Amino acid sequence: MQLGQPFKAFTRWLNQFELAKKPGTTDTATIAGGKKAKRAPRLKDSLVALQSRTRIAAEMEAWKRAEDRALHPTKPRRDMLMALYQQITKDNYLTGQMTTLKNKVLSEGYTVVDKTGKEYPDVLELFERPWFTDFLSRVLDTDFYGHTLINFDYPNEEGEFHRFDLIPRGQVVPEFGQVLLKPTDDVGVPFRGIDADYTKLLIEVRMFDEEGKDHIGILNKAAPEVIWKRYTRTDMSRRSEKFGMPLVSLKTSAVEESELSAREEALANMGANGWVVIDESEEIDVVESSNTDGSKIYTALSSMCNDEIAYLITGQTATSQETGSRAGGEVHERVQEHYIQARMRFISQYVNFTLWPFLKLWGYPLEGLHFKWRKWIDEAKAKETGDAPKPTNDPEKDTPPLRWSS
Repeated sequence: MQLGQPFKAFTRWLNQFELAKKPGTTDTATIAGGKKAKRAPRLKDSLVALQSRTRIAAEMEAWKRAEDRALHPTKPRRDMLMALYQQITKDNYLTGQMTTLKNKVLSEGYTVVDKTGKEYPDVLELFERPWFTDFLSRVLDTDFYGHTLINFDYPNEEGEFHRFDLIPRGQVVPEFGQVLLKPTDDVGVPFRGIDADYTKLLIEVRMFDEEGKDHIGILNKAAPEVIWKRYTRTDMSRRSEKFGMPLVSLKTSAVEESELSAREEALANMGANGWVVIDESEEIDVVESSNTDGSKIYTALSSMCNDEIAYLITGQTATSQETGSRAGGEVHERVQEHYIQARMRFISQYVNFTLWPFLKLWGYPLEGLHFKWRKWIDEAKAKETGDAPKPTNDPEKDTPPLRWSS
């Protein structure tokens, strides 16, 4: 893989940074603790987006092409796949499932503790900021989209991070650890394993599939379900247009073309507040469709697609749909809880082993401390006091959380 071209292009941009520097900026940035850090240009600021955004129709052939392009062995590109994801996430049911799962995780309380369990509210205050909640949301998105690369902005005057930008996923090549300065570039700028100033503001959320390759996100599995559901609704709309409204039938003995044309015009006028004049020997009938259950096949197919999406996102369907069994609903809630716990565990591990070291380099006082969900602390205390629920032999309750790769 030849890296000379992107390095030269990026070097030219670095040399032009002084000319492009915003008015009022300095060569150094304040970090936590009052220390100074060299202010270098961010990678996000060097990206050049296309004038027209990549667009793709939500169709099966387009999905197959996008998937093949993303999984290309020598030149993988995710621009088409990300454009498709943007289309399918307009589906209300899919978006609702994703949002519900994320909200359940993000609504959980958390704290900062040391090895003894002592809490540090003053340090926790550093993370009770909008950027941190948004950051956790982006981490959760990685499961859906497959990869996330975040470019922090420089700390504010107090030495704290306050915002970040998401590197467009369509311009990231996680398989090679590169970012395309332009979506049309053949080779990108490396961001992984490089000791450069621009990488000091980058943080990566990386996931792998069952084969150990870079994950392209579970939205790839949701895509055909959303597309099939759209096809179904289109077919249902066509059927409704053809057979949903009653058919007006006019029996007439007229044979002259002028008379027939007059009858056709009269029938066309039978809309809202319309009227028609017919001969006393003529008769108008309203013919209703004899097949009143024809739409059921479409609603069944649409529900089937929704069920597949629900199983993919939360592992069950009852929490988002009506269920006639309370016991069955409780089982589904426990299955969903396992999915939530798995994502909470992933966030906990990622924050402690990736975000924490990154922040410590920028002066955050996190030595010997770690992030922990308050729910887990409360459960541990309940076990110590004997207030924890007794273990059962219910396989749904005893199933361990899902295993994630990070």
